[in-house]
Amino acid sequence: MAVRPPASRQASSGGGTKGTRRRRVLLPPRDDNPRTMNDDNLYFERINALSEEEERLYLQAGDGRGLSDAERARLHQIKVDLDRMYDLLHQRDARRAAGQDPSAAELRPADIVEHYDQ
Repeated sequence: MAVRPPASRQASSGGGTKGTRRRRVLLPPRDDNPRTMNDDNLYFERINALSEEEERLYLQAGDGRGLSDAERARLHQIKVDLDRMYDLLHQRDARRAAGQDPSAAELRPADIVEHYDQ
């Protein structure tokens, strides 16, 4: 199962009418080190871009046309990439909390991240 960011890191955007899906935008953690803040911001930008592409594919799938094989494959790859990015952010947070350098965290291979037991 995928590791998702804590609720404190998510903010909703968009209108709030009933039946309207609200997109979640991830917010970077507060950090006083400009170097690690910049790194985190790059990761959050990547996550948000992947999330937007994922939402576009879900909207397309729900409009009656469905998805092609290539689009389904892309949707799967987006989910894997998001899991890997969330895992990286969790590693960085853990290193930061332990007083270690968050930039030492590494993007783990998909086969590791996708087979976590939870």
